[in-house]
Amino acid sequence: MADFLNLTDKRVLITSGTRGAGAATVALFRELGARVLTTARTNAGALPEDMFVAADMTTARRFIAEGAQVVIADVRRAEADALAAEPGRNAMAVVLDVRSPKQWAEAVRASVADRSSISDPSAPCRACR
Repeated sequence: MADFLNLTDKRVLITSGTRGAGAATVALFRELGARVLTTARTNAGALPEDMFVAADMTTARRFIAEGAQVVIADVRRAEADALAAEPGRNAMAVVLDVRSPKQWAEAVRASVADRSSISDPSAPCRACR
């Protein structure tokens, strides 16, 4: 497999990586040398704690309440917009259907548009609502 693709020292984020095709992708990328982090609603128990982040709208609410600047990327735009628009929220919403390369590019662009908020956690998130 090493001749197929070398991902040594690459960092990879795989969404919905705890079951089915997502879990198979996590296993393949790890085998190819990548450092993999996956997100899903629940960990099916197969992934070590340092490789998994439980993530859904509830998680986003908790992070926002703790002062984090959050980009909510979801295919359900209305739900993401509603969370980002709640008073006092330091969040922005982007549409992301994970099957769309164009939407991935836009989500990443929007997420890093305000680099000052990434490098300085105390800076207000100008890209956020």
